[in-house]
Amino acid sequence: MPFYPRNPVNLNSLGGMFSNLEPFSPGNIPGLVAWYDPSDTSSITESTGAVSAIADLGTGGLNLLQGNASFQPTTGTRSINSLNVLDFDGTEFMSKSGFPVPASGNLTLCMVAELDATVLDTNSIVSMDASRDYQIDAGNASQWNGRMRQSSLGGAGDANWTGGPYNSDPHVFCIVFDFTNSIRKAYIDGVQVMVDNAYTAKLNASQNLRAFANRAGNDYCNGAMGEFYLAESCATACLAQSFAYLGDKWGITIS
Repeated sequence: MPFYPRNPVNLNSLGGMFSNLEPFSPGNIPGLVAWYDPSDTSSITESTGAVSAIADLGTGGLNLLQGNASFQPTTGTRSINSLNVLDFDGTEFMSKSGFPVPASGNLTLCMVAELDATVLDTNSIVSMDASRDYQIDAGNASQWNGRMRQSSLGGAGDANWTGGPYNSDPHVFCIVFDFTNSIRKAYIDGVQVMVDNAYTAKLNASQNLRAFANRAGNDYCNGAMGEFYLAESCATACLAQSFAYLGDKWGITIS
């Protein structure tokens, strides 16, 4: 369903004002790959609060799964802005094998997340595992500062983020892989926190996507996941709309 942000948001780092007169939904993002929203509790498969699946609200049927009860996050116990989220205790994650990356190599990820205690620098909120892949992790063993670790995409192996730590409060995280312009970027709450002008080898077309786990699937984040979607579009206007939509819906201040 289209969503109208109540207030226009001046996204200086993204190039200007997004009008609140234009409806927006992740479902109408160009090249939407997958969309998960735990505030839509009908999309969650659970047993006594333990989540085994959250449905892809897009058209790809790319549901996030967790068949092992020991690794299942919980639902119905935590919220952000009065909206239901999935709660991960630092030993849990969800994944989708064979996750497709667009042939263009372009991919943007947007996620609402709230991060709790950090115990390892590799505590990751999202990752993709293949031969050309990445993980978004803490970059610090005691606080979540943010870092992109990557393999064989070009440029430096690790790219640290600025402005952290990002523990305790909910944030909107957006990560951009723009192969068309050979650039990788990251934004938090509308502010650019990382840029690497060397995305010269595309992400593999098939990946193991993990939410709240690293590439190896053996290191996790403690925190909560709200809305999460991935799309081919890397356009500045699409990022601005995403921040306005997610910030307003989830009660997060966007710069």
